[in-house]
Amino acid sequence: MRHIILVILPLVLFFGCANKPEYKIPEPGLHESLSGHMLHQAKYAELCKQGHHFTCEISKPDWRQTPSLSILQGLTWLTGAHVNVVGIKTDKRSYWVATQTKDAVSLTPIKFKTTKIASSDWVIESLEVPLEGDVHDLIVVGTDGILDLRRIEGRRLNGKRFRFAFTSCMDDSFNRDQDSVWRSLAQDDPDYLFLLGDNVYATKALSPTEKALDPTRLALQYLATRRRLELYRLPKLIPTLAIWDDHDYGMKDGDKHYPYRRASREVFHQFFAQPDHPPYFQRGPENTGLFTAFKTQMFLLDDRSQRQKNGTDPGEYAHWGKAQEDWLLTNLTKFPGISWLLNGDQIFGGYHEFESFEGNHPASFQKFLAKWKDSKKGLIFVSGDRHLTELMEIKDPDSLYRTYEITASPAHAKTYPSRWTEKPNPRQIAGADLTLNYVLVDGQVTDTDQKLRITAKDKDGGSLYSKTAHVDWPKAD
Repeated sequence: MRHIILVILPLVLFFGCANKPEYKIPEPGLHESLSGHMLHQAKYAELCKQGHHFTCEISKPDWRQTPSLSILQGLTWLTGAHVNVVGIKTDKRSYWVATQTKDAVSLTPIKFKTTKIASSDWVIESLEVPLEGDVHDLIVVGTDGILDLRRIEGRRLNGKRFRFAFTSCMDDSFNRDQDSVWRSLAQDDPDYLFLLGDNVYATKALSPTEKALDPTRLALQYLATRRRLELYRLPKLIPTLAIWDDHDYGMKDGDKHYPYRRASREVFHQFFAQPDHPPYFQRGPENTGLFTAFKTQMFLLDDRSQRQKNGTDPGEYAHWGKAQEDWLLTNLTKFPGISWLLNGDQIFGGYHEFESFEGNHPASFQKFLAKWKDSKKGLIFVSGDRHLTELMEIKDPDSLYRTYEITASPAHAKTYPSRWTEKPNPRQIAGADLTLNYVLVDGQVTDTDQKLRITAKDKDGGSLYSKTAHVDWPKAD
């Protein structure tokens, strides 16, 4: 199969978020300086003089960072962020945030909660970092001095412009590729990163005769991925929210018959920092969440916990279950603007034989489309899983007005030929197969309109396709 890359030149469209200064990260290596990605060392000299002795080593000209810890910045708003850190349980750590406001600099200790990871020597420490100031560094201190230092920023969630990054399918055995992907994505400096499932290839631990992982083995696979990925060692942290698909759910092509689905959800919540935090994030049924920001709302859906077995369809609720679908439609109806729906597998994927809502549960899919059209509310769709990237245009008869489904997959995992020549996707307007990828979406929002620039990139940051899209969804009567 030839490597298919369709390039659609974008119309001229200017977004404030797209004109951010380009963020450059250090070249690979543990001994690179963080200069440019931390408070100026003179500010640490001030803190040293104030009696904060561990800051004295940072103020030295030859100080270098060693990114020894796995740190995730999760749900983030203008004045705070939820963060978690993976570390050895016998080590003692304290957490501090160094804040510069105009010319003044201060240092604040941060309380944290420790959760043990079963059958391991590791723990997860969860903290809420205050971000009230102009520039912030998160500092981790051990018994012998600085363990880690990262730049951390808040996010102004009441704005009308955004830059989102999307990807999925993160096999931690792709060592060099994953380093490149995360460094490229970091340079694009997204407001938020959304992980669309298979964020951990936990099911690789299954033997040929096993169907599902128990919670302890699942947690150990999550731990292994957290310790390996460059995403969690970037010098500037990226606010990140996640959903799951079958590999991080714990059962291949998993569904409601997975015996550990509730325990699996607890493992997921342990490793991803996205607790209830109204008005920005609210958990819903099963492993769902609703993120409200940038004058839009984003449904983070669970396509596994209440899923009927593929090919089994009672005619309604087969993909997400009744509670989740009702929750989705209720919140969709209440919101005045256009929403986003994030799902592990494709929604409009009936043209291929792999997993999708349309392909696996066609009657329930049509029933959902009818309910969605009755709501007269706008939706933009995003999905992972397919090990290729494509952009679909969704229009009549599927939708009342033109909208899109964006698929971003894989970040770093095996790729496969698309077979688009033999099995074309009639909804597709752009796509690329046989390449690692992530997708950037720059957006500008009004109550009834979202102007988008959708750009798929390869692991080195090169453009695979770029498309401007206008989703115009008139208000319901």
